[in-house]
Amino acid sequence: EIHVLHRLTSRTLDEVVNRRSDMYISVMKLYMNQTLVGVDYGGNSLYQMVKKECSEGISMIVRLNESASMATIVENGTMIMQRTVSYGIAGILDCYVEEAAEGCSYKQAIKALEETNYFAIPEEGAEGEDKKERFEKYARAFNDAGLGISRIYDYYNSRNTQKPITKVYLTGIGANVSGLAEL
Repeated sequence: EIHVLHRLTSRTLDEVVNRRSDMYISVMKLYMNQTLVGVDYGGNSLYQMVKKECSEGISMIVRLNESASMATIVENGTMIMQRTVSYGIAGILDCYVEEAAEGCSYKQAIKALEETNYFAIPEEGAEGEDKKERFEKYARAFNDAGLGISRIYDYYNSRNTQKPITKVYLTGIGANVSGLAEL
């Protein structure tokens, strides 16, 4: 089962929902051999998590998607700042796909990146040199997204020294990439 997340805003919401639902149902049956279970907008599940997990203090929720990321800063369950970063994990996926066997899909790349930590700081020695090159390659691939996110973090904390961010949550397709949180 696949849950399609899509934001719907319209004065004629019922008409739009019916039209889009019919389209989603057709596409999923025809091309993916799947059944549509529900339609929702992407922020709803994040909001539910924020209500529960971020009810006290200052938290930053980073949604790492393929081509863009979003940073949301929440104080006691209320959003106080939100910024978009024009970079996501596409560079990391591209690195893996280039290294992998021909025909490697992004889905396979994501699974492999969840299982193997390419962001671990390598040990010294001959084998460590290969790992060091790989580490540097993957770190460079994430550099733009990482810098964008850290700038938002630093900007908020520099203007709110009495109430700094105390927790950071990663969500989205890149949240489970092994070693990325530590990077």
